[in-house]
Amino acid sequence: YNEEVGLGVPGHFRLKTIGFPQAPLVPTSRPLGTLVHFSDLHVPGDSGRLTEEGVWNDLFLTTLVGRMKEIRDARDDAVVSGDITDTGEQTAWKAVRNAMQEFDGDVVIAPGNHDLNIVGYGTWSLAFVGDKADWSGRWNRMTEYMSAACDLMGPRATVWCDGGMVDLAQAWGAIESADRSNNARFRETESLFPLIVSAPRMAGARFVVWNTVRSSSLAFNNSFGEVG
Repeated sequence: YNEEVGLGVPGHFRLKTIGFPQAPLVPTSRPLGTLVHFSDLHVPGDSGRLTEEGVWNDLFLTTLVGRMKEIRDARDDAVVSGDITDTGEQTAWKAVRNAMQEFDGDVVIAPGNHDLNIVGYGTWSLAFVGDKADWSGRWNRMTEYMSAACDLMGPRATVWCDGGMVDLAQAWGAIESADRSNNARFRETESLFPLIVSAPRMAGARFVVWNTVRSSSLAFNNSFGEVG
């Protein structure tokens, strides 16, 4: 069941409920496993420039991946939450995927506002940054995240689609190849969330990956962290 509620502002809020055929997990005091969590990597594009204060150093990503390798046998899963990239650029996602490719199927990634929404350089510039009228900016950023999600999470990432759970790659592939506008495909991709990611080494637990980024091209809204 989907419901969209217009609030008289750019973007929209979407409410979605999903019925799962399996029984819910029973609360237990038994540990499910060891989870490693990284957040807000803010990997930049080729320019190396960050939208907020701070200086990027490639050694940061190299060190993080090295540490993930060291503790691989001691952990049951790993989560990398947004903002994974600083601006959602293709070159930034390429760097992330290249660095983490050996963890394919062994990591969960969740998007942040810097990954999916438009951002600018500097406080005042945010008010003047606009997205393209054909939605190509938003669509390109969503494409980069979804492609990385399919690669890094593999078949354990599923979505509710057409009355049942299907592989994320299957559902995303159908949307990406559809002969429809960027706007239509973007909205349809949004409807795939939440992503349900299995954690086979954590006693059958599942991760629920939400997209809490407001669907707006206005950097003013984005900079204040409005979500939908």
